[in-house]
Amino acid sequence: MADISKIVTPDSSEYDIKDATARSGLSDKMDKANPTGSGSFSLNRKANTTIGGNSFAEGYRTTASGYGSHAEGSGTTASSRNAHAEGTNTTASDNSAHAEGSDTVASGGLSHAEGYSTTASGYGSHTEGYNTTADGSYSHAEGYNTTAGGGVSHAEGYGAIASGPISHAEGYYTTASGTYSHADGFYSAANHKSQHVFGEYNALDNSSAAATERGNYVEIVGNGTNSSSRSNARTLDWSGNEVLSGTIEATGFGTTLDREVDRGGVQLTQAQYDALVNAGTVDANTTYFITDANNTTASYAAGVTYDNTSSGLAATNVQTAIDQSIMVFPNAGSHNSIYRGRYLGDEVTADQYVAIAAGTFNDMYIGDYWTINGVNWRIAHFDYWLNCGDSEPGTTTHHIVIVPDLALYSAKMNETNTTEGGYLHSKMRGGITYQGNLAQAKTIIEAAFGSAHILSHRELLSSASDSSGATAWEWADSTVDLISEIMAYGCKVWGNQGYDVGIDKEQLALFRHDVSRLTTRANWWLRSIDSSAYFASIRGLGMADSRNPSYSYGVRPAFALCS
Repeated sequence: MADISKIVTPDSSEYDIKDATARSGLSDKMDKANPTGSGSFSLNRKANTTIGGNSFAEGYRTTASGYGSHAEGSGTTASSRNAHAEGTNTTASDNSAHAEGSDTVASGGLSHAEGYSTTASGYGSHTEGYNTTADGSYSHAEGYNTTAGGGVSHAEGYGAIASGPISHAEGYYTTASGTYSHADGFYSAANHKSQHVFGEYNALDNSSAAATERGNYVEIVGNGTNSSSRSNARTLDWSGNEVLSGTIEATGFGTTLDREVDRGGVQLTQAQYDALVNAGTVDANTTYFITDANNTTASYAAGVTYDNTSSGLAATNVQTAIDQSIMVFPNAGSHNSIYRGRYLGDEVTADQYVAIAAGTFNDMYIGDYWTINGVNWRIAHFDYWLNCGDSEPGTTTHHIVIVPDLALYSAKMNETNTTEGGYLHSKMRGGITYQGNLAQAKTIIEAAFGSAHILSHRELLSSASDSSGATAWEWADSTVDLISEIMAYGCKVWGNQGYDVGIDKEQLALFRHDVSRLTTRANWWLRSIDSSAYFASIRGLGMADSRNPSYSYGVRPAFALCS
């Protein structure tokens, strides 16, 4: 048993504290209410160990060998400058490290280990719990058997590993090995940059990219059952494409439907709406909300289920459901506002003609096109000429304006360099009966769609000119005509007179959404008049131009499809 009747002073002198003479020599150090002193202090310091300058060791077999270090408890070691070890068998071995608890090790500078058998070896790292390890600089591991190996990483839960820089793993045996990745759940793994994975037993991203780079997916939801049977319920790639292994079910609009009806929409059953379509009495300016028997959900969307194996649904039904769910309404205004550019096939179907006649234009949008006889016929506008014309009530037939992607052929506006007679009486138009160069375009278009499906409407076309441009206009029947500068650009450029505008006073939606459709890398005519010797044109270089009428430029007309 230790002899507690003696005390060792800082100069290694030993005194018997029972000796009054010796005790009197210590009176100014030990007997005051607030004793002071300098150097190291030892209270049951472990024998034969280095005594750090200004260190403090207390407890049972503790070691404070670092300068300014502090060891307390049982079997603790503070071996580096300003280190602190407390508890049982803990070790703080780097500058300003702190270990507490039982069997913990703080070996990184400024690190902190607490709990049971934890290790904080990274600079500025922190570990807590049971058998956790924080190897990365400024990393944090907590819970049970977790490891934070990446710099500034965080692992929590049970067996989680965050080995990627600035990664985060949580849950049960999850792994975040990609830079900035996040894994949570049950045996989930995120192995590429900025990837988020959750769920259970996900199938890993099989991209060949390094863990520091993006893989195939930004997000994965796992639904596997064990490590030999990994699978995904959902993946989302970096382009925004989502793949689901199950089904999508649309349940309708809920209270949104009631609000929209209050704003002036018309609420009908499916049977009522079908009756309007069959009778051709759907109003293009009215929003229809189709409801089910419970009056709570849009029937186009209600109960529509699509899975990627065998849904039993026609594609048009799915498209209708999608249209309803994103508030695309069955009228020209709504469809003129959306550019899609989808291939619609090699003929206009009977269902498409029905939708045109009804003015609903189901599953047809600006930029969509049919390829017939080697020509891409692209949708440019819906109901462009509706209600226009010189006799009441104007054009009442719903229609779709079509413009071919490229010129159908090349021809002259006139044989000589004059604009006399305006566009209407030019060699290109050939008067009101199409006796000019446009006759060939009419033949090509009627061969593709049939003359019965080409809208005949009234147009107001320039009929005279002088050096200032067009000076007069005339009404004429129109089936096929060149477009004007207003239809192409939305403004006048070379043709500066109102006689060039007529009823075509708005830019076609096709060119409003995608101006690149104007430039075909070939020259083509517009019908607007610049002066007595120039018609407007679009150059293959992309510039708005005008040229002498005797030039042979591309003929790229507009016309309208109807039922």
